[in-house]
Amino acid sequence: MVGAAHLMAGNTAGPELQVSPLENTQYIHAKQGEHWCATQEQWDLKKESLVDLSDRYKAGCPTEGMCDFPANRDATQMESLTINVVVHVMRDGSGNGGVSESTVWDSINEMNFDYANNGTGLQFQVSEIQFHNDDAYDEISAYSYSGKYAQDIAGMKAKYAVNPTQYLNIYVSAQKQGRLGVLLGIGTFPWDADALTAQGGLWMNNIAMGAGGKTMSHEMGHCLGLWHTHHGVSEVTSCADCYEFASGQEGDIRGDFADDTPPTPTNYNCSAPGGTDCQGTSWGATQPENIMGYGPDTCLSYLSPKQARRVQCWTKDALAGLVGGGGTGNLPPSASFTVSTNLLNASFNASGSNDPDGNIVSYAWNFGDNSSGSGVTTNHAYASAGTYNVTLTVTDNDGATNTTSQSVSVNDGTGDVTPPVISNVSSASTGGRNFRISWTTDEPADSVVIFTGSAPFSDSNLVTEHSMSFRGSRNVSYEYSVQSTDASGNTSTAGPFVHNN
Repeated sequence: MVGAAHLMAGNTAGPELQVSPLENTQYIHAKQGEHWCATQEQWDLKKESLVDLSDRYKAGCPTEGMCDFPANRDATQMESLTINVVVHVMRDGSGNGGVSESTVWDSINEMNFDYANNGTGLQFQVSEIQFHNDDAYDEISAYSYSGKYAQDIAGMKAKYAVNPTQYLNIYVSAQKQGRLGVLLGIGTFPWDADALTAQGGLWMNNIAMGAGGKTMSHEMGHCLGLWHTHHGVSEVTSCADCYEFASGQEGDIRGDFADDTPPTPTNYNCSAPGGTDCQGTSWGATQPENIMGYGPDTCLSYLSPKQARRVQCWTKDALAGLVGGGGTGNLPPSASFTVSTNLLNASFNASGSNDPDGNIVSYAWNFGDNSSGSGVTTNHAYASAGTYNVTLTVTDNDGATNTTSQSVSVNDGTGDVTPPVISNVSSASTGGRNFRISWTTDEPADSVVIFTGSAPFSDSNLVTEHSMSFRGSRNVSYEYSVQSTDASGNTSTAGPFVHNN
């Protein structure tokens, strides 16, 4: 089949973040301290509008639902459940930055391994990976007491959420560095009223994505009803009714509501935390390898049997609509277009756009000069030379929309008006599922590869030898075009071509 399979890989030469997610996660654990996960913080802020938190923790250890009662948790029948997810990757307005699709799959595979290996019965099925070119959300505000970062995430969710009653939405973006450090992830507890709304799901920092990273498994644990293992010590009032003592006293009805996760203070190491509880009793070995703790990624590998039953119970009780073979709601279309220019004239082609479960019924163009157009292909004549932000919005047969943008440069003939000549386009397997697409241009130009039905992969470096690497599925043919734009904004497109992987 040609172009029918969903591309399982991204560009590793341009848009993919060129850092090791594992190394950066460990660095943030060690250097940025307690602020790497903000799920509890955001939940406390919501609860603060309802009750005084200090009184809440002193007045007894509250339950959030039937699954907090040990008898209900333990009576839960363990089954194989599949949760449908949609992943949103944020890039800048030109399609640069963000993480690649292969990095997304590495994180999903890591999470599926963690949940399968610990007997939860849960697996996560990716219904779609969407790439959004959006300068407003590709890098959210720095972590701060003002909460601007949370407002950014809320705006991102409101704009891009896909059927939140049927899909758990995962959002991936960068975050600005601030004096308080950066966050790695934020989940939404299943008892939160927002859980099945556009404000549910989880947010991930780019640097926490990839093979070996445990942040997605950790934040998904919150989404499925798990507290931090240190919740009963470091996130409640000391020695109050919700406090977990080192002895394990009433561990099933205090703290994280699972007495097979030993009480622990916040611990960033893969070893016992040391110290004592509020009564002077040593903490002992604890469980630093628990995924719901704050240990380094290389340490985190374990969920306890009672944690496994909690995620089953909460999934069935509060998140049943997310469970199924593949989801029943409409998936939005994916917008994509190519452009070629000749002096002040530009030709646009959106045939690379697609809809995974229907068909596109309209193509709306904004040419960036207060004019608009429609149709799968269209031409536009600009009045003057310059660079314009062109936006395409596609609408499917169920009314869902998707938008993408590109910067388009045109000139009036007084400067360089000759587009680069593209030649020697080829693709070659580089081992396993990996392959590389290469071409040359007769002058320095940037590099863009556009797979049919997928967002463009871009590298803004001006070069004459172009090479971009991808990972796809085996025994699948991928239809693609290549595009290059020189320093004067003249653009050429070549293709389509087919790579047999």
